[in-house]
Amino acid sequence: DNLVTIYSRMRAEAAGQQLMAMDEETAAAILLKLDPRISSAILNDMNAQHAARLTSIISGAGKVTPSPAAKPAEKSKS
Repeated sequence: DNLVTIYSRMRAEAAGQQLMAMDEETAAAILLKLDPRISSAILNDMNAQHAARLTSIISGAGKVTPSPAAKPAEKSKS
């Protein structure tokens, strides 16, 4: 909670730079706990690719693993 408070009081540009320097899982967790207005300001100040990756992680799309391809049905031996 203290860390979230610290980031919420930082300038968006400075917070964005620090979040881009850390691992994406941690950065996404911090953004998720911030007030949405603050998170959006921070994401707005990040480069587009980094902001998109963090948004994917937050939305869960970054965690989705493709399901294995279905095996073709075996022909029955009658």
